[in-house]
Amino acid sequence: MSNTRAILTGRVSSNQKKLDHIKKQIQKEKNAEQEKEEVPFNAIKQHTQIEFVRASGPGGQNVNKANSKASSRFHIDSARFLSRDLKKRLRKLAKRHINNADEIVIRVDDSRDATYNRTIALQRMDDLIQEAAIIPVVVEKHEKIRTDAAERKRLMVKKKNMKKFEQMLQNESV
Repeated sequence: MSNTRAILTGRVSSNQKKLDHIKKQIQKEKNAEQEKEEVPFNAIKQHTQIEFVRASGPGGQNVNKANSKASSRFHIDSARFLSRDLKKRLRKLAKRHINNADEIVIRVDDSRDATYNRTIALQRMDDLIQEAAIIPVVVEKHEKIRTDAAERKRLMVKKKNMKKFEQMLQNESV
């Protein structure tokens, strides 16, 4: 039955209903916008402890006498401005940066300038927390819907296999 005929007669085939259901599910998934919890940068900045240590690697004598490597620490449990769910997502997202004291530790030694490294460390900490602040969209799983033709084909294959199986049993009994 064509779509125009179905519209005129008011009858819609089961395949058309299934197709409409799938289209609605896809549309829901497209329309679902990601929600985000608000986490102000100032709160992150105030809660982050930064210390400077000696950087490793090349750099001549400057490496031996200047503390330019920035090591920033953010204690997750004591951050009251973060929700419980956000803390859980943050732990999952930053699992390789978390130490035994439940702190996120980010070390930056990109530059010889300590203030530049401090700025980068704070920015990376903020990026990590803002990424965890995005609430994941839960998409409903829809059950697999078979079309009428696919159902008929499945049943035919099933019958054919059953006949083969019965013949095999008869041959073994003989």
